[in-house]
Amino acid sequence: MTELNEVILATGVNTLQVVDLDRIRFHEEYEPHRLDVTSYAIRMEGVLRHPPIAMQMRDGSFVILDGAHRTHALEALGCRRAVLQVVTPEQFALESWSHALPSGEWLELLKQDPEIEWSDENLDGMALTEVVEACGERYFLYPAGRSLELEMRLSVWHRIVDAYTKKLPVQRFSQRIGEPGVGMVHFCYPAWSIDELEEIVLRERVMPAGVTRCIVEGRVLNLRVPLDMMLAPTLDQERWTQLREQWGRSLRLYTESVFLCE
Repeated sequence: MTELNEVILATGVNTLQVVDLDRIRFHEEYEPHRLDVTSYAIRMEGVLRHPPIAMQMRDGSFVILDGAHRTHALEALGCRRAVLQVVTPEQFALESWSHALPSGEWLELLKQDPEIEWSDENLDGMALTEVVEACGERYFLYPAGRSLELEMRLSVWHRIVDAYTKKLPVQRFSQRIGEPGVGMVHFCYPAWSIDELEEIVLRERVMPAGVTRCIVEGRVLNLRVPLDMMLAPTLDQERWTQLREQWGRSLRLYTESVFLCE
């Protein structure tokens, strides 16, 4: 192992922190069925395979950037703490998922929603989403009156996403995948800024589930954190130190592209 790789791997271990659950906050909603599946998997395996990604906010709490279902699952299982990979704004980028789904009557009802303004132009770059239909029509959606007030934009964003996510199968994609097929529609969401995300969390609000995407350089995976360590009344510091040393010896850095079947 080169000296450079040793430094990088040590940096990966040093991003890991044990954080009490009462100091953890969320920026997005969770999906109940997915939470049930995640909770079952963690309980049956007895480990948390991948640590959630988090950022410490200005009030000292930690917001989960990726891994909301894993963290909620630990809560549901009675854990007192979680192992997080804590990153700074310089170590990650916020992007977004877009959605491909079947068109239908629900879309016509959304077009009639008085709180949502549909436009064929993205004049100010502040559209909540771009809608692309199979016929080639494109629309940009705003709060009625194109309000820039954060609460109003967040409320209308929820109305848009809720109009289909709980009713229809949704395929997420990160880049343009061409025009929608027959009977399909795409909702292409812009990324929100880190400052906007933090402001939403500090206001005790959440974004819709399945839209934000966190890209981290040097993500730490497959740690298999013991569930009993997170369930115990107090943290066993000696055990935690031993685990960190073990992970430091076991981590491998891969720089080539990989395909992961989840």
